[in-house]
Amino acid sequence: MKRINFTKLTIKNFLSVGNEPVTVKFKNGLNLIRGINRDEEDIANAAGKSSVIAAFYFAIFGEPLVELPNKFLINRKIGKGAVIRLEFEDISSKRGEEYFVIERTLGPNKCRIWKNDIEKTKSSIAETNKYILEVLDADDEIFRNCIVMRANSGTSFMTKKKTEKKNFIESIFNLGVFSEMLKLVKDDVREKRSDFDIENSALSVMNENVEHYKTKIAEIEKQIEEQQQKIAIEKQRLEDCIKKEEEKIALMEQNNAEFDPSILNKQTENMRKVNEYDKELTAKIGGLAYELKAIKEQISAINKIGNACPKCKRAYDEGFVNDNAKMKVELMEKAKAVYATWKENEAKQQKLAKSKTNTQKIIDQQKKLENEIKVNKVRINSAKTSINQFRQMIEKVEEQYAISPINAFVQSLAETEAKANEKKSIVNEIQKSLGRMNVAEHILGEGGVRSQIVNMLLELLNGRIRYYLKSFKSTFEFTFNEVFEEIIKDVHGVICMYNNCSGAEMKKIDLAIAFAFLDIIKLHRHVEYNVVFYDEILDSSVDNKSLEHIISFIAERANVDNKSVYVVTHKTDIILPQLTETVLLEKRNGFTRRIEA
Repeated sequence: MKRINFTKLTIKNFLSVGNEPVTVKFKNGLNLIRGINRDEEDIANAAGKSSVIAAFYFAIFGEPLVELPNKFLINRKIGKGAVIRLEFEDISSKRGEEYFVIERTLGPNKCRIWKNDIEKTKSSIAETNKYILEVLDADDEIFRNCIVMRANSGTSFMTKKKTEKKNFIESIFNLGVFSEMLKLVKDDVREKRSDFDIENSALSVMNENVEHYKTKIAEIEKQIEEQQQKIAIEKQRLEDCIKKEEEKIALMEQNNAEFDPSILNKQTENMRKVNEYDKELTAKIGGLAYELKAIKEQISAINKIGNACPKCKRAYDEGFVNDNAKMKVELMEKAKAVYATWKENEAKQQKLAKSKTNTQKIIDQQKKLENEIKVNKVRINSAKTSINQFRQMIEKVEEQYAISPINAFVQSLAETEAKANEKKSIVNEIQKSLGRMNVAEHILGEGGVRSQIVNMLLELLNGRIRYYLKSFKSTFEFTFNEVFEEIIKDVHGVICMYNNCSGAEMKKIDLAIAFAFLDIIKLHRHVEYNVVFYDEILDSSVDNKSLEHIISFIAERANVDNKSVYVVTHKTDIILPQLTETVLLEKRNGFTRRIEA
């Protein structure tokens, strides 16, 4: 059994703690952490109580309890030199008692550790962190769920996802080894099954060949006199096949020669230029249309002026009228010229459209040829393969003139049967291996030894949860099933969800699970920690009478188990059991310091 006794925590320039260190010597029994904020009319909030818990967690894991960059953990008024020092004893039945000191600093960032006054700091912070967790046998999930419980962390066990809860329970039961072993077995089974499919498929082909050779031998025995004629016919057929394939190749190569990449490149470039010219013409036509519209508007404006004032009916000066008439004539001539240019450009654009169509046809034709070449290359390779196969078959046919056909098949049959027997031995061996692996997979799977172990462990876990819920006078029944899904029943035996429970019942369930997990960790993982924090987790939803009962139970357990339990609460109207110590914090001028209770 390994027991970690945290003895002392010293905090400086961390969160609201300033240059004056805050020190907590952990004492067995029930302890309170309370605070007074002198900067906010002597209220209890924001006095630095949670800073103690945050510093404890940070000292172990080098990370904040909440999502917050490390630079914001340094007291913002000081801006540097944060120091957290955590001292603890490792009481092991094998090694005896060993004393450790962890010291973490921020601004600059450092992590150091001493064992029995001998520094054991590693080459990097990451390596030192790894060493600390090995010494403490610490897991951040266990600490967050069971040791450092905070009302506003949002990380209580029951708020986690289904897979996260399952993984956590498996971790405290050390069931990960089954999952790893099962994964390895499944990987091996998958690989063996693949080998079996390949080898069995090859064996099937060989067996088919064996039957084929047997059938052929039977046929040859009946038709031996006609064999040479059939061989000649077969040879001619194969040669005809070769000729056809060669003709195909010649035709495809001829088609390939029709493709000229330069034509495609040239026409593509022509198309690019035509498109650019088309854009220019479109822009010109648009400009001419706009100009023609402007001229028409000017002519319309002159027409509206007329020869006399529309209001007083007085005739305009003859020179003014003549100027307007002259201007109108000039504008009409200009309009004709603009219109002629417009029509000329439209004609060019129509002609250009025909050119684009013709060019596109050539491009499409060349691309079609290019695609056909790609297809032809594949077909040519296939035809060449077929020719090689036909030639090999001709060689075999020719060999049959010198060797009795029946002898050739007999020899092939013997060779194939020998190979089939070898392959069958391989397949049989793989089947035996698969049988053994399937047994191992069953043993390690949900219905095997793992299931029996899980059922025994669940009986223990559920028994502890029932015990704690009963101790908290809860009316609900809570159990985990074999796949670690929770089942909650109310006083009438009706199944309900965690979020259907009242706030008080939810708190009782959270505490019962946390206590049960700590018991399992102690019994199954053989490790125990002497410090537990409850940060405002009982301040909401729980009535005073229930709260007093729960805290009394916590205090009783703390004394029996020699644990240092620290409770942060704002409630002052409850009757508390005998306290070991009250850690009283005062915040004044933005800094938290410890004062005498």
